[in-house]
Amino acid sequence: MNHSAYKKPSFLEDSGMRILIVSLLFLTAFGVRLHHITEPTFEFNPTREYASAFFARSFYYKNADSVPEWKRDVVNFHLKQKDVIVEFWIMERLVSLASRITGGEHLWFSKLFSSLFWMAGGVFLYLIARKILPPGEALFSTAFYLFLPYSISASRSFMPDPLMLMMILGGIYGILRYHEKPSVHGLLAVSVVSGLAILVKPMGVFLLFAVFAGIALHRKGVRKALISGSLAVFGIISILPFSVYTFASGFSRHIGEAYETSFNPAIFLYPEFWADWFVMIGRVVGYIAFAGALAGIFMFQRGLPKSLIASLWVGYLAFCLAFNTRINIHDYYHLQLIPIVALSLGPVSGRVFNHVKQYGTRYIPAAGIVAVAAVLISVVGIRGIDWRDIAMRHKGKMKLIGSIIGVNPQFINFISPDSERKQRIAKEISDIVGHAEIIILDSKFGIPISFLGDLKAYSWQTDEVFKLYKLQGRNVSPVKLFKKFYKRWNYPEYFVISEFAEFEKHSELKDFLDGTFPVLVRTDDYLIYDLRKKKTSAGQALP
Repeated sequence: MNHSAYKKPSFLEDSGMRILIVSLLFLTAFGVRLHHITEPTFEFNPTREYASAFFARSFYYKNADSVPEWKRDVVNFHLKQKDVIVEFWIMERLVSLASRITGGEHLWFSKLFSSLFWMAGGVFLYLIARKILPPGEALFSTAFYLFLPYSISASRSFMPDPLMLMMILGGIYGILRYHEKPSVHGLLAVSVVSGLAILVKPMGVFLLFAVFAGIALHRKGVRKALISGSLAVFGIISILPFSVYTFASGFSRHIGEAYETSFNPAIFLYPEFWADWFVMIGRVVGYIAFAGALAGIFMFQRGLPKSLIASLWVGYLAFCLAFNTRINIHDYYHLQLIPIVALSLGPVSGRVFNHVKQYGTRYIPAAGIVAVAAVLISVVGIRGIDWRDIAMRHKGKMKLIGSIIGVNPQFINFISPDSERKQRIAKEISDIVGHAEIIILDSKFGIPISFLGDLKAYSWQTDEVFKLYKLQGRNVSPVKLFKKFYKRWNYPEYFVISEFAEFEKHSELKDFLDGTFPVLVRTDDYLIYDLRKKKTSAGQALP
């Protein structure tokens, strides 16, 4: 198949050379992901990751007789506070099993497993790319998928998403193979693989259905695709595992409740929604890559390549519209965009390479050597730089530049993890409050601190949540909310502030706490109000 107008570089026509390059890409990408792998995870989405950590810990404690009863109580306390998450908890069970085998709780297994899943997804991406792109473009798409800063952080997260993405890409590759040689066995196989992907995380249904339907329409036309029955078979079998699991586990009664918080048609009327969606895209892939990917859509050859890429974009768009209250505040909901952009950039990279060839191919190896040397020198040179301090002092500029070039602000936590400080803070707070029930406020809902310090903590809403309330037209008073939940939570004993930057955004709550409760402990890292006492009019604490 003639994928491109330009002549392919001769060294990429050799299969042995391609295998060597692909192997080096994957080995390097996996090696990068081993950086600080044993550190407690804070780099991607701690709120969601530590929710998984609590479930993994609960599975581990069930088979650990030596665990003190109070620690089990802390885990059970937090599991009762969690929102309903309709998932199969595969990653959590894997980490728990690995911990039991190795004789201790080791959360770093989550980073290892997620990295391996991401690598496997990269293999499927490369195989997909080879079906619609020439070798050089397929290699570029794979490299983008592996080395995009957001993908590096996401692929080490304690979340089901790397596994989901691997299964989705495996399902898409299976769909391509099935449509090449349709058979009953092939249809059943690809339907089962897609069903497992949806079981891991149901959001995968959009891309898989869009691709299967899009290629079916391309191959057979609308009439034949609809009457062939393959669409119906694929749809029924692929959603069967998730349906059986939700009904068997009792989650089915919560699906409506869970989805109500994920979709609100009124949000489409707010310009902020569309602006925030665009912000999330910048965080994940960067505006340059996104613009290039949109241009790349029109460069694909008619037929299977264009049908596949169009189907992927339609699936992503449908997903975002269906989960509109999530995609504008959670960047990881756009994880599926990474392989879509990676594939869409393939033809763009081919055009660029074609122009470079015109100025002399003989300079490419030298340019490559210079680029590698520059990267190595930079890595050595930046090790002593305090990037965290620079990021804090130039936060706005760093975010803007990062969004343009595709470097998420959270990537600083991968380069320079701050885990020792977080562990110290968690231990100090734990030593002060003991086993008392508390309220905790920081930008991560206090979940990482609660996990590391074994704290029975209720999470106070972040400033982002109050902004979402306002976007939904709800006028929520922080003080009234505190009084409501303070009683509902049976009067927790302490209010812990573990992040001052987040606390400053809650001025109304801050004024109320300052005027009502005495400060028990104030350090440079945290602040603890004693809710067991109230101030008099003179500001003195009552016993």
